[in-house]
Formats: sequence, C-alpha cells, structure tokens
Amino acid sequence: EAAAARAATLAAGQSVITRDGAWMGPGWARVLRAQGNQVGVLARERDIRQLAEQIEALEATIEERTEQLEDLRTRKFETERQRDDAQRDLYAAHRRLSELAGQLQSQRGKMETARARAEKVGGEIATLVEQLDELQGQTREARGRLDEAVGHMGDREDERRGLENERRELLEAREEARMNAREAADQAHQLALGMESKRAALTSLEQALARLDTQLRQVTMRRDEIDEQLAAGTDPIAELESERQTYLDQRLLVDKQ
Repeated sequence: EAAAARAATLAAGQSVITRDGAWMGPGWARVLRAQGNQVGVLARERDIRQLAEQIEALEATIEERTEQLEDLRTRKFETERQRDDAQRDLYAAHRRLSELAGQLQSQRGKMETARARAEKVGGEIATLVEQLDELQGQTREARGRLDEAVGHMGDREDERRGLENERRELLEAREEARMNAREAADQAHQLALGMESKRAALTSLEQALARLDTQLRQVTMRRDEIDEQLAAGTDPIAELESERQTYLDQRLLVDKQ
C-alpha cells in the first residue's frame, strides 16, 4: 500500500519496485515473477539502470533549475541597479531644475531693473532734448539782439560785449546740453544691448528648463515602470533588451543619414 501511494505521486517515466517483486508507476503496476536466480539478477540490473537514468535526469533538471535561479537573481540585481540609477537621475534632475529656476528668477529681476533704467534714461533724454530746443531758441534771440547791437556799435559797445558774452555762454550751454544728450543716448544704447543679451540668456534658460522638465518626466516614468515590474514579479530584461535594440536601430538610421 505504501508503494502504491508513492507510485501515485511519481512523475511520468518514474517507478518503484517492492521487495516482493511488484513494479509500480503512475497509473500502472506489474508483478515480477522470478524464474530462477538469473531472471532476478537481470531484472535487478534493469531496475538499477532505470534508476540511474532517473537519477541522471533529475540531476540534470536540478542543474538546469539552479542555473535558471542564478540567472534570475542576476537579472533581478541588474533591474534593481537600473532602478537605483533612475532614482539618482531623478534626484539630479530635481536639483538642476531648482538651480535653473533660481537663475531664471534672477535673470527676470535683472531684466526688470534694466527696463526701469531704460525708461528713466529715456525720460532724461526727452528732458535734455527740451532743454536743447530751449537753448537754441535763446541762442537765436541772442544772435538777433547781437545783430541789432552791431548796428549801434558806436555808442553801445558795452551792450554789445555783454550780449557777446551772453551769446558765448548760451553756446557753451547748448554744447554741454548736446554732450549730455549724446551721453544719455549712448547709455540708452548700452542698456538696450544689455537687455537684448539678458533676453537671450532668459530664452536659453527657459529652453533648458523645458528640456530638463521633459527629461525629468521621462526618468520618472521609467522609474515607475521598473518599480511596477519589480512589484509584479515580472522579468523586465526582455523589454529592456528590446528597448536597447530599438535605440541601436535608431542610431544606425541617424548614422546613415
């Protein structure tokens, strides 16, 4: 009965032999009738060969399963390493994003300051232009008075000299106003160049932020995929190999172009 119970649990191709000559396997049984000692020896040799073959098959199966287990452990370690790498990339992207956000805020503040300065210089230029126009009008009036005084040079020499001095002072004031206007215009030009440079830097920072944001989303999605695969107990190696081959194919296409 014990042999029959054991035979019911054997796999296909396996069997047991009892001391009384009963040969059993899963779903079948045979009684060995010894016909002399020679028949018993031959049956025993055959049983030994069968058992040796079964042992050899079991050892091969054990070795195969051991190799599979070691391979699975290696792939699990590699997948966990990739997950850790993705986590580090994610942290680095977060730090870089924070740095660029700070730089962007700083550049915006500088642009606002430059814009306010440009508006102030523009107002100063407008004021200087008004002063220049006023001085030119005064110069014309002084020239008219001078011409009128020239006709009366005999008895009005002192007045002529006074008007000449006034005219000279007005000319000097006009020249100074023109110099101030040129300096203000140069300052406005320099501010405009500075604003253009800061605007280009701001655009570059915004583009870098956009690229980092895209990379951050990609790294986050990849990390989540690896975590889901590890949590579900699936093997992501085949998918990673397929993804690697896709990238290699894309690189070959780019190299051919």
